[in-house]
Amino acid sequence: MDLENIVKGELKLFFGQRDRVAQHLKNADRNLTEKAAALDIHQREIQKVQDEMARTHRLYLDGEITGQGFGQFYKPAEERLNQLRAELPKLEAEVDLLKINKLSADDVVHESATLHERWPSLGQDDRRKVIEALIEKITIGDGEIDITYSCIPTSEELCKNQQGLGPG
Repeated sequence: MDLENIVKGELKLFFGQRDRVAQHLKNADRNLTEKAAALDIHQREIQKVQDEMARTHRLYLDGEITGQGFGQFYKPAEERLNQLRAELPKLEAEVDLLKINKLSADDVVHESATLHERWPSLGQDDRRKVIEALIEKITIGDGEIDITYSCIPTSEELCKNQQGLGPG
């Protein structure tokens, strides 16, 4: 059996096992939940620092603290707020990306089945593109072949890849 047939069989096994796909999607959902919770905590921390700064400012305006005292309290809070605000877009982008890539097991199984059916009609270059997109590395050793997958692509990526391949 040649390497191409082994890869084709492995891809069928990998994508054809609903429980394996479902577990991957469950892990992705858990990751999304954790990232969304971290974003919520981060936003609450920003609000907390802003509230502290407003109270400090109010104390200064009411003459309860001196200008020097104001600076001692306000400056560190301002620096912390700037750090939090700088980190916020990255966290928001991570959550948004995870939401966009959220899949259903049915979509993944359907797209992989379609790809598997079309495999024999694909040209060599198209097969190479699919393999390069899905597999990070192949290790061949003492009678064994170990395939490390890059990731499970989104159904949108699978659709785009299939549309870019030869006639189907």
